[in-house]
Amino acid sequence: MSDQRLIPLLLLLALLTGACSTTGIKDMTSSVTGMFGKGDRTEDLEGTMLQTALEDQGSTGAHTGSDPEAGWRDDINYWRYGDHTVAGLPQLEAYCNTVLDRVLTGWEGNPVGAHVYVSPENSFGAYTLPNGAIFVSLGTLKTLDSEDELAALLGHEASHLILEHHGSDSLKQASGWLSDAVQVYGRSGIGDQHDFARARAATWAIDKALFPAWARGQENEADALGTDLLVAAGYNADAMIGLLKKIETHTAQRQAWLDEQPQLDFTPDTGSTPEASAEQIKQQLVKLADEMGKNLEVQLAAEHDAAVERQVRVREYLRAKHLQRPRPAYQDASYAAALKHRPVAERIRQYGQVHEAERILLESSDIGRAAAVGAKALGGQLGEDPYTRMFMYRLR
Repeated sequence: MSDQRLIPLLLLLALLTGACSTTGIKDMTSSVTGMFGKGDRTEDLEGTMLQTALEDQGSTGAHTGSDPEAGWRDDINYWRYGDHTVAGLPQLEAYCNTVLDRVLTGWEGNPVGAHVYVSPENSFGAYTLPNGAIFVSLGTLKTLDSEDELAALLGHEASHLILEHHGSDSLKQASGWLSDAVQVYGRSGIGDQHDFARARAATWAIDKALFPAWARGQENEADALGTDLLVAAGYNADAMIGLLKKIETHTAQRQAWLDEQPQLDFTPDTGSTPEASAEQIKQQLVKLADEMGKNLEVQLAAEHDAAVERQVRVREYLRAKHLQRPRPAYQDASYAAALKHRPVAERIRQYGQVHEAERILLESSDIGRAAAVGAKALGGQLGEDPYTRMFMYRLR
């Protein structure tokens, strides 16, 4: 099994640390995270986070430009630089944006130029990029239980935009670095990795660098503002706690999976004889990848602990700021209907065949069986889908 995205993205990380050096992952992560603003105004709030955000907002952020769609296209390009794609699920995407619009009805400040895109990955997570594109994975949408939990997720992500947590130059800088990395890769002739499980672990670590986690204070602020927006929009704000419980479960599952894997080993394939310069780069990347692997479990443990602590903080915030809030029934029927809508359900089923093929490779490395399952997704409307075809290309 080969994963062609591993080496070019490792080259990005090497460039981030300076001329393919072997600087530690901790320093590398700090250099990336340093692009983003920090702070936590939830410690001594007099009113709600919503009131504070309205009072503090002075100028429009990068996400409220005159042409938001152009900004979303830039975000999509960066998302694709990270080797992610956008799912062919227009009806589900439209539903998610309807929920986002409702969540933002309680925001009276500068317009939030945000748009939700569904990615076809089966992993759990959401990423918000500087120009307002919010990427929610299909695995996340299948894990949530109600529209209220989706509203909690989107309210939290939109809050990062409202609070201007992104550094204004972060997208441009990271995109440029990655472009350089891909060019280097194209000239080097570096070989592929052949262990799907280890490549998957490396991919998680790569995502931590391309899409770094928010600082703890920023997450606290987004949780609080997202909770305020849920209440204002008429959703059950307890859904924010339910969302954080799912994040806790997700990170615990990833930790458990990593514990079951053999020690991460990114020894390069010696079946080919690349030029000396490319071989030197490869050896440096091996060292960098080893550091990434060692640090990934530490990052997941921190995220797990943070999710537990954030649940406590949201409960305290609800008691302090919204004790008399309405508690409507969760909107689970409307959420289930959106996922079961016939054209949506059919595409989810096809994506699910790729997810199943990936699961087979992770659990048994049975390439023949994975190929047979994955090939089923090549027919129908998803026959030309980039996610499906790229998986089969890598498998081949």
